[in-house]
Amino acid sequence: MMIETIEELEKQKLAKEMQKIDAELTILKKPWYLKPTVLVSVFSLVFAVSQFMRSEIKTYQADKKIKRAEHNEIKNKEEENKLSTKKDNIERAEQDIALAELKLMSDHEKSDVKSEQMKTSEEKLDSTGEAAEDGDVISSSIITPVVAAPIPKIIDVWAFNVSDSDVQKVRSYFKNEGNKVGYGGLLKGSRPPSWLSRKSAVMYYDKNSKKEALKMAGELYKLTNTSFEVKVGGGYGVNKGDEARTFFIHLIGTE
Repeated sequence: MMIETIEELEKQKLAKEMQKIDAELTILKKPWYLKPTVLVSVFSLVFAVSQFMRSEIKTYQADKKIKRAEHNEIKNKEEENKLSTKKDNIERAEQDIALAELKLMSDHEKSDVKSEQMKTSEEKLDSTGEAAEDGDVISSSIITPVVAAPIPKIIDVWAFNVSDSDVQKVRSYFKNEGNKVGYGGLLKGSRPPSWLSRKSAVMYYDKNSKKEALKMAGELYKLTNTSFEVKVGGGYGVNKGDEARTFFIHLIGTE
């Protein structure tokens, strides 16, 4: 009985081995591309390639966005530089025009004085009612026109990263013209404070004072060899009623 059982177990074991061999033979008989291991490898490869391509596409898109942003930034900077240069040229032209007008006015005033002197000399009669002889001396009080003294300007000078000698040069120049010149201080640092102009500038506080501010900017350019912007100031620190004759000079240097 025991022997029969052992034989049956061996037969069953042999039968299972045969089934296993038959299954392996069946797989081997299939085309190579239909084998499970090959299919798994192919699917894995396709998945890996798709993931790689997706990653490459995202990287390309990100690089493209970065390049587009850099291009736009460069383009914007170029436009800003062009506008800044155009603005500087316009302001310099306005300063030149103001100086030319000032010179023309000065020449015109001199011409008027000379004409008045000649007219007075021709019309002056001596005590007998006759025309003045060549030897007569004409009083300067008669021929000199009375010119009202100009109202002195109120000027405050603020400086940043410039030498003290430059500040004193600017102050002395306008003080010698009879103006009231104040001094806010000489500041140092990596960049001007927010309330100070980024570039050298003349600030005015009345719409009718722009011409005078342009004239001052032209004088400052000759004095310092630095271009000065002309701007309307906010009005902080300006006394009420003095807006038309108040000017702030921002003298800005580099670090």
